[in-house]
Amino acid sequence: MCIQCSTGVSTRTLRRQLERVIQKSGWACQSVLAGNNPNSPNWVYTIGLEDLGRPEMIVVGYSAPESHAMLNDWAKRALGGDLQWPEAGEIVGHSCGSARRVAVVEVDFGLAAAGEWFNLALARRGGSGGFQALQLVWSDAFGQLPSVTTFEQPLLGEPWWIASSGTEN
Repeated sequence: MCIQCSTGVSTRTLRRQLERVIQKSGWACQSVLAGNNPNSPNWVYTIGLEDLGRPEMIVVGYSAPESHAMLNDWAKRALGGDLQWPEAGEIVGHSCGSARRVAVVEVDFGLAAAGEWFNLALARRGGSGGFQALQLVWSDAFGQLPSVTTFEQPLLGEPWWIASSGTEN
């Protein structure tokens, strides 16, 4: 459930609040929490990074506080020059010091649009043409990345870390 649904705030008010955060920080993070919906995972995505010449980012199925921390930390440190910006095809460490590995996947917009994953970001920009986003796919506690889309963590792009033999790289 998004913040708008859970609080009853109007779309106009929510967009004004997001714009204030974007003006102050350069980007905002939007949470969509599954709430009582057993058919949907939590997800958190950025809004405003494309204004800075970067793709938006999304984390699906991880806790909202951890996702916010990961996205905000990556954006702050990478835009500040302390980290290299994550790129599709990389496996990186969790930016917040967790032992989990994070695979960076280019989001297939067809999948993203079908799941309504970036509604506020797309509404803000006025459409989907040229939209670019990265999914930060997190590993399990043993460091294993998912080999297929799961309920917990739907993959919004090609899992490039799976070799043709079906084993993880």
